[in-house]
Amino acid sequence: MKLKQAWLNNPAVWTIGAVVAIGAVALGARGIGSPAKTTALNTIPAPAVSVSSERTVMMVDLKALDRSFQALAEAAAPAVVHIRTQGRSANVFGASDLVEAEGSGFIFRPDGYVITNDHVVGGMDKVTVVLHDGREFEGKVIRAEESDIAVVKIDAKDLPTLRFANSKDVRVGQLGMAIGAPFGLENSVTYGHVSALNRTNEIPDPRTGSSRRYFDLIQTDTPINKGNSGGPLINVDGEVIGINSAIFSLSGGSNGIGFAISANTARTLAETLIEKGRVKRGYLGIAPTNLKEYERKKFGIGTGAILREVESNGPAAAAGLKENDVIVKIGAQDVTDDGDLRRALFAYEPGSETKVEYVRGGEKKSTTVRVAEPPTVTARQTPSEIDTPDQPFPQFKDNPFQGDPSEKNGRPKLGVTLQSLDSNLRSQFKLPNDVNGVVVSAVVPGSFAERYGLKPGDVITQFDGKAVTKPEEIVDMMSKKRSGQTVSLGFTRVDGSGRQQQMVQAPLP
Repeated sequence: MKLKQAWLNNPAVWTIGAVVAIGAVALGARGIGSPAKTTALNTIPAPAVSVSSERTVMMVDLKALDRSFQALAEAAAPAVVHIRTQGRSANVFGASDLVEAEGSGFIFRPDGYVITNDHVVGGMDKVTVVLHDGREFEGKVIRAEESDIAVVKIDAKDLPTLRFANSKDVRVGQLGMAIGAPFGLENSVTYGHVSALNRTNEIPDPRTGSSRRYFDLIQTDTPINKGNSGGPLINVDGEVIGINSAIFSLSGGSNGIGFAISANTARTLAETLIEKGRVKRGYLGIAPTNLKEYERKKFGIGTGAILREVESNGPAAAAGLKENDVIVKIGAQDVTDDGDLRRALFAYEPGSETKVEYVRGGEKKSTTVRVAEPPTVTARQTPSEIDTPDQPFPQFKDNPFQGDPSEKNGRPKLGVTLQSLDSNLRSQFKLPNDVNGVVVSAVVPGSFAERYGLKPGDVITQFDGKAVTKPEEIVDMMSKKRSGQTVSLGFTRVDGSGRQQQMVQAPLP
């Protein structure tokens, strides 16, 4: 099932890898919210108001505003951590490279639980958490891979914490502050505001050929860059409203459009990981969205999640649900928007059953749905998706996929992810049955492949004049190549203009 996403039209987005509740701002022994610093913030004078016969003029005390931001940063920073990782990454030869990555996170439980993005720590052999006071701890990672959230447990206690806000209370236009380690620069603070809410998309991971689904994202113009990933986006009360996770960028840096996983989603996932050690999301085969204003009037209902699509062979369809049904409750969970519905599915194991209440044509109905196992989301490149012009998960500190794509030992890289051609890939890239070879599923920016025009969906049919049908054949022939040697690639491209046979013959970098 393809989820419809009309809010961006073929953008370029860089998911930031290594270096991307209620109360007043205060920080005590355990975190924001203790009385220790609440008084200081409460004494900041309110803006002065001057009234004339013609107009009312708001005179802002800039020094007071400045002090309030200082207090907010000072109160929140002790709970924000810098994360360094080491691991191995497979290269085009089938061997592995030692890689290092960096990111951010924050402490949300005083007994040593840190939350961050999975793309910062997932699959790494060593994860080091650096606290604000300089102490370093090796961490144990618990992952929610598909949702891009991870919990890192360190052996420490009585730590300062940040608490989660109720992200349903977040409003467009409110101020936000990001704290993290962009480009490895610890304790960096940036300010902005919330630009939009409820963004949804899929971001492909070239390492695995699969995609991560993001929903209920908070969009912000708060500057976030590589290394801010996993760090908090906080409100003026010092509460976390989101986890900085991705940016829309044509340059690779902050262009003023960033995305944070909402606090409610992040908290649900983190608590599930701690309680169960894993997240197993249930699947209904639906594409829910929030009701539009005219639909609330049309259906006579104020809240709920309307089903834009229902898979014909999915669990929801089997239970009698149809397009334009509005789900208002699942199990014991009231559904006020699509985020409630999606989060509720984290509580249901595949194979379990749950009651679903919905509205159809103004009439309230109910049914029982048997929850299924979610399918693997294969990475796609279509105009309705976020494109990833760089290796997103993780973005390496010393990135072997950026700049000069050749290795120090002289072995060059093509800079592609290769897959054997099967029925799923034929369907994904709309490849006819008579096209055979090795599919390019991802291309690394700055690489040989990108330089000479290869794109995801291209099918390599020949390597140095020899027909190829398996990725291993290309890997084996590349292992014998050295920088400066010429390679020839024959490939087939099928797109809107038809089928094209192309050839690249050039020296390797």
